[in-house]
Amino acid sequence: MKRKELWELLGEVPADMIEEASVPRKGNRVLWLRRALPLAAAVLLLCATAVAAGKYFGWQDVLNAGPEQMTDYTEPLAVQVDAGDITFTVTEALADERVLYLLWEMQAPAAIFDERSTVDGRLDFGEASVDAGGGMIFSAQPPKEKSNILCGYLVADWNDAMRDSTAHLRVSGLGHLERTGDTFIAKVDMKALCDSAVRKGVDLDEWISNYPQMIGDGEGSYEVRNTDGEVVQAIDMAYYEAGRLYVFSRSREDCTEPDSPPHGVLCDSTGESVENVGGRNDIFYSVDYYDVAEEELPNLQFIQPGRWQRVPDYDAEWEVNFDIPQTVESVELDAAEGVTVKCSPVSMEITINRPVDSSLGWAVYLKDGTEVELRSRDGNQTATKTEMKMIFCRAIAPEEIEAIYCGGVNLLRQSPAAEDEPAFEEIFDRYYYREPFAGYRLEEPVRGVTAFYSRQKGTPFTALQAGTVVYTADKGWNQGMGRCILIRQEDGLYAVYAHCEEIYVQAGDEVIAYTQLGTTGDSGNFGNGSSGVFGIEFSLVREEDITLKTARDGTVTGFTVGRNAYDTPILPMETVEWTEDGAYIAPAKNGTMSRGVIGASCPTYRLFEAPAGTAAVAMRDGVVEKVPNKLKEGMTGAMGRENLVLIRHEDGSAILYGHLKNVTLKPGDTVKQGETLGECSDSGNTWAAGVGVIYYSAYPEK
Repeated sequence: MKRKELWELLGEVPADMIEEASVPRKGNRVLWLRRALPLAAAVLLLCATAVAAGKYFGWQDVLNAGPEQMTDYTEPLAVQVDAGDITFTVTEALADERVLYLLWEMQAPAAIFDERSTVDGRLDFGEASVDAGGGMIFSAQPPKEKSNILCGYLVADWNDAMRDSTAHLRVSGLGHLERTGDTFIAKVDMKALCDSAVRKGVDLDEWISNYPQMIGDGEGSYEVRNTDGEVVQAIDMAYYEAGRLYVFSRSREDCTEPDSPPHGVLCDSTGESVENVGGRNDIFYSVDYYDVAEEELPNLQFIQPGRWQRVPDYDAEWEVNFDIPQTVESVELDAAEGVTVKCSPVSMEITINRPVDSSLGWAVYLKDGTEVELRSRDGNQTATKTEMKMIFCRAIAPEEIEAIYCGGVNLLRQSPAAEDEPAFEEIFDRYYYREPFAGYRLEEPVRGVTAFYSRQKGTPFTALQAGTVVYTADKGWNQGMGRCILIRQEDGLYAVYAHCEEIYVQAGDEVIAYTQLGTTGDSGNFGNGSSGVFGIEFSLVREEDITLKTARDGTVTGFTVGRNAYDTPILPMETVEWTEDGAYIAPAKNGTMSRGVIGASCPTYRLFEAPAGTAAVAMRDGVVEKVPNKLKEGMTGAMGRENLVLIRHEDGSAILYGHLKNVTLKPGDTVKQGETLGECSDSGNTWAAGVGVIYYSAYPEK
């Protein structure tokens, strides 16, 4: 095809195409290679936008960073190949140990490219080929008119084998995108459905919560049919209240198949889609919320928007072979024991010497409080190790990373040692608290109140200690506390959690540390009136400083906190670390000490939480004794029954160690302070892995 003929094919483009054409395909993400790949090349779709090279497109579009910020991380390539009157050039590379970026541009003597232009591409490194979904191209800001330059970038997996191989890039099939026409499916009178007897007397909250379990009967459901008469959707209920429409519907079971009939989106009488403002969705069912005027309800319709498809224009091919250098090295961050973190400006690799539950959630925060947005996150886990690879959406400075959270635990946090080592008896008089949620910003106690700031409303938070819920307030000012929770802890103190958004517990509930109490909010007087500030405020109050309001039947209906609680506060957060020169040392390195469930019946029980497999050590010199049957009923079971270790000290005191595995000691063995007893585990009655200890000031003789 000649250039003149190509020019004639490229006409005006609908404005609404620009946004859609720039969105990558679903599932087209960077993949972490876990296996050797065959010789076959990886196919990439290079959807790009015609722009002026450098001026409108560059690292600012790829990694939100200007060229001056990327100079030390990138290397110019200027690898060029000509195909007639069109030139293809790879202009710049960025590569660390895990991810590869390539900037490219295509030039023509005349303006033939526009926002519809596309190209096909293949990238391989011989036997070290890129995975089939391993590359993607994003378009830059669309031009207002045709251009002679087409720009884009490629991002793919990168490994040692690729660095030792020559890259082969093949680009071909210049084309454009065209959109098929809309498909009308059906008109639906939502007003009639809302007014019908399909679900009279419905409890909306119950339906929203239990819809997946309630759809089996399907009684009275409304069938949505397409123009061929096929049922493509069934609406079980429609409900309208205060300007919001709730639609409970099921799709055909083949809706995920490529050749399935269109199912449509909800549109008004003009064909404009109705705004979806939320809901809950599964593969075959959905609960959707729409903001729509009541007068529009009888006129709503389902329409399937036309799909974008690629049309070939130019069959020339560009091929180029070149070597790609690694342009930036990762640095190793100072992490917790058993954790290795290697980070570059564009990606991170984390290795943990134990299996972890990846569903607990991962998050990376910088020192300025912002969360690092991830392009992809992939992991691999064995019985003894967890590996995680993260690729960032923007370039960062590794030294600016403050925290990497996994399941609420900061993998980078290293607590300093305390100046003075407390005696063992003193330790149990202190108060120990966990983090209420991952990634919080802690404010220093002010008049007895500690503020935990979250970065968004609705972050779930947990109990800092065990206790009983005395009262919850789901509305009202409540002395500025807003929606709040009052818990009486096992130590007799009252814990107040204020300014909640949602509350998950109710009066009478027994909670332990890590029980989810609710979500962060800004109710009441929080954040000094600052907008966009959310979190909770925690205060610890003595019994004499709190006044409970009760009904005739004794039910707590409210409470007030006296001024003395704030003038002479109990420090709500206290951290105690251990040194090796005291009478006692911690039984698990970097373990977090807290009270547990069995602490209610045994006041000197504490759990030192530590990852499973962490060495549990003797807190003091002593002699191993066989565990007698003089423990309180059920205590040995609560501690794990097997692998219990009782060590008697010179002064007659003793410590019982539990929740252990792989104990090899036997009665009569002499142990020194710091000597390994076994490994931490989650055996027995415990909510977390670690080592449990029970202290006896005068343990009975044999």
